[in-house]
Amino acid sequence: MCGIFGEFNFKKQLTNKSTFFDLLKLSKNRGPDNQGYYTNGSFLQFGFNRLRVLDLTESGDQPIFSQSKRYLMVYNGEIYNYSKLRSILETNGFKFNGLGDSEVLINCFQYYGIMKTLELIDGMFAIALFDNSKKKIHLIRDFAGIKPLHYGFNKSTIIFASQYNQVVRHPEFSNNSYNSGVLKLYLSQQFIPPSIGLVKNTYQVSPGEIITFDLSGVKSSKRYWVFPKKNSPTIFSEKKAMNKIESSLNYSVKNQMNSDVPLGVLLSSGIDSTLISILAKKNTEEELNAFTIGSNSKTHDESNDARKYAETLNLKHYIEKLDSGIVSGIMSEIDDSITEPFADISLIPTQYISKIAKRNVTVALTGDGADELFFGYERFDSIVKNFRIQSLPYLLKYFIYGIDKVFWNNSHINSNSLFDSCGDAHFHLQRRFKSNLLDDIFPDLIDNKIPDAFNIYDYNNHSNKRDLLHSMRYAEFYGMMQKTLRKVDIASMHNSLELRVPFLSKLFLETSLKIDPLLNFKNNSENKIILRKVISMNYKNLHLQQKKKGFSVPMTKWLRKGLKKKFTEVLMDQNLIDHFGLNKFKLENLLNDHMEKRKDNKWPMFTIYSLFIWRNNLSK
Repeated sequence: MCGIFGEFNFKKQLTNKSTFFDLLKLSKNRGPDNQGYYTNGSFLQFGFNRLRVLDLTESGDQPIFSQSKRYLMVYNGEIYNYSKLRSILETNGFKFNGLGDSEVLINCFQYYGIMKTLELIDGMFAIALFDNSKKKIHLIRDFAGIKPLHYGFNKSTIIFASQYNQVVRHPEFSNNSYNSGVLKLYLSQQFIPPSIGLVKNTYQVSPGEIITFDLSGVKSSKRYWVFPKKNSPTIFSEKKAMNKIESSLNYSVKNQMNSDVPLGVLLSSGIDSTLISILAKKNTEEELNAFTIGSNSKTHDESNDARKYAETLNLKHYIEKLDSGIVSGIMSEIDDSITEPFADISLIPTQYISKIAKRNVTVALTGDGADELFFGYERFDSIVKNFRIQSLPYLLKYFIYGIDKVFWNNSHINSNSLFDSCGDAHFHLQRRFKSNLLDDIFPDLIDNKIPDAFNIYDYNNHSNKRDLLHSMRYAEFYGMMQKTLRKVDIASMHNSLELRVPFLSKLFLETSLKIDPLLNFKNNSENKIILRKVISMNYKNLHLQQKKKGFSVPMTKWLRKGLKKKFTEVLMDQNLIDHFGLNKFKLENLLNDHMEKRKDNKWPMFTIYSLFIWRNNLSK
């Protein structure tokens, strides 16, 4: 695991070495154990910050050449099946200096070529690969988007980096203006999804994408893997589904437990992390560390349930409780981690648990990805129960909605049904900054449209629940799951902790897509059914919570107490208000409404706060 940074200059005028190293240093937390550098002195320079996880010797350092010297690579991630691939390469005459995955990966590119290598490897990765023979650079991101890869591209230069701030602080891009439509998208969704960037001429490599540049500045791209838009399940038996899920997830967990440094699990009271913990414990004879974050709010705290699970599984369990005092003390660390506009409130507990875990381990497994694949969020149920009336005329929908609201208190129908399509309803369920409030505070953005590139919610109504569930799953995979993965990467890498996601291994993901969605989802919040039954099959006495709490904290209360002063100071910064064109009067009303308990404005407040902090960080 590491931070990568590099430059490919079409006019053969490289950024001076001092500036390059200043930018490389920005990702030092991602890889504090070693720094590497290579330049050909003409049009190419690669930088690397290493976190040692596999092969702790210098043999695992980067940048690294293939055996033939044709390829040069810097890479962030892990290849879980590298041992098998190494054996094949050795059989075919390759020699290795160390025992890590970097040597294997770069020589797979030499032996198999790029596309075949991507077909064979299982892992999480962001790769910059220079082909010295063809004088081309390839930027490659793992199929699920677990590891980030940002880049800037203009007529003279391509800059790539693990962190967005490294790109936008580069002299070629630091003075560029904002894409107003992207800013509006960030305010609506609290993150900036692939493939776009907030600053003009900056972008992201999409999950499963290869982007190629040659020395003349010509860009091309292709997708080597995509989440299928159409649903084609082949497993309709619950028993078969349970067996497939358990075997493929166990294989994934076992593969991802390979480490030369201490490893643990992040444990909540939820199904996903519990199942990962069960399988991790099954695949080790050593004591397994588990880490849980709680809070002083009964509504949000899940540490008691997690403690019971840890005792049942015989895990060495660490529990830390968050309160407003602790959050106030670590807020500067949270601020420092915001290297791009990002405003998921769960970044706070994720940051803190990463900090706690790092005291004992360098690698940890998480349960991320399961909610998107197995319909774990309440919004799935919210949309499904309304889909049969979604295509009706608006007045008729409104009448049905009103009747249900009066007589059954929205037990059958909710306001999501009033949107034109299920896709529109899905998009608006993700909004944390309502459009009328956004227009009031950001009047300059009223006429701007969200970029067409973000079209994942553009799906039609469906005649059956199975197809609807899959469309929602597709949108989640390229939407909110990317937000979750970015949060996990930001928080963990700021603490030099590598987090692995077994639910998003290639094998497990493709297995999950074969299972009939209706086996995992029923109305009335019955979701992740197969996962629940797999847990019960292993531990019948493990009583799981029925209602998902999520990785939440009592932010509403904290903003009125321990965080009040800090947030008020940041949000009332006149320079930042002017910089982004906010209506100060409306912003003050937003702030006062929250502090005086007239409204709960935690989400728009945190969204603006994170934007302001990111901007401040750029000037440090």
